[in-house]
Amino acid sequence: MFPARAGRAFQGFCALTAGLAGALAVSACGRTEALGGRHLEVALMEYRLRPAHVVARPGRLVITVANVGALPHDLVVSRATATTTTTTTPAGPVTATSTVAARVPNLAPGTATTVTVDLAPGRYGLASSVGADASLGAQGTLTVARR
Repeated sequence: MFPARAGRAFQGFCALTAGLAGALAVSACGRTEALGGRHLEVALMEYRLRPAHVVARPGRLVITVANVGALPHDLVVSRATATTTTTTTPAGPVTATSTVAARVPNLAPGTATTVTVDLAPGRYGLASSVGADASLGAQGTLTVARR
């Protein structure tokens, strides 16, 4: 499973995982995990994230992210294509284009947070964008599909 050096953060993450039994089977192998519910738990550590490949249903997904590593990490959920949004402000409309579907800011070692995102069918990237994390292996995929 996870490295023994993960300590208390990992133990807390395991307790959270056990409490949501059936929602997600978190494993250390590279296979794809199919979510049975609406909650995804991701563990970040040096050079990897677990689970690395996930399949979920379209709609609202609650993602709990725990940094079980020794260095800061974040999580970015990216769309394959950019979307454009326009927001009306007192100064006028502001248009933004982005591929980011959700972002969890830098997490210190031993900390966790939760983000909720509404996902349409498609393939999304999962990665830590801190330094060279993604290029060193802290990346994966989230496939959203109707089953």
